[in-house]
Amino acid sequence: MSAVRCALILVCVLAGASCQQLLEAPSRDELYEPLDLSEAIAVSVIDLTEAPEIEPGNAELVLWALADWSSALNGRLRFYRVPAEEDALIRVRFVPPYIDQYGEMFAITVDGRRGAIVYVRPDTEALGPAIARRARHDPLFRESIVYQTCLHELGHALGLGHTRTYADIMYSMAFGRDIEEYLLRYRRRLREPGDMETQSALSRGDRARIRALYAAKTLSGP
Repeated sequence: MSAVRCALILVCVLAGASCQQLLEAPSRDELYEPLDLSEAIAVSVIDLTEAPEIEPGNAELVLWALADWSSALNGRLRFYRVPAEEDALIRVRFVPPYIDQYGEMFAITVDGRRGAIVYVRPDTEALGPAIARRARHDPLFRESIVYQTCLHELGHALGLGHTRTYADIMYSMAFGRDIEEYLLRYRRRLREPGDMETQSALSRGDRARIRALYAAKTLSGP
């Protein structure tokens, strides 16, 4: 089974000057196979970091991200959380800092249905000194980064590839630009952690692409 690697990797010192840019694996503006939404999607969330959970909690961030994608699909994405990972179609794992990739999605097959394993590394120290310093002083910024990572990786799990559009949550970091500003845009819309439940981080482009993907799947059948 091929893996979709969309890692956020730190590029460190270049020519004696510290450089802060997040890169992903080589990007292709492609669509991956969508999920079968004819049944509700079982979702599991496990935390392997052995560190205190952020507020409001990693599991809630995942469920809020799924709810945002569900809203974009006009409620067609129905999901529920299960305690056992082997019972889940989408399996989200929060992993320790020594894992190289900041976010990663692997396609899997569960009982004949396309599913996904999603890895999220909630360690902003890996994102470079400027972002790490800001995150240490602003916990809500850190939480918003983890939330945006969940949303991006779950977009892959649902079948979306990267885009070149800076406004999109599915934007590929391989195109560079100001990544700190990219992450801060959503943070500025938040006053407290609970705002992430109601403040969508999806762009119009993200919504249009996910609707087009599942409209095409409806036309082509299961």
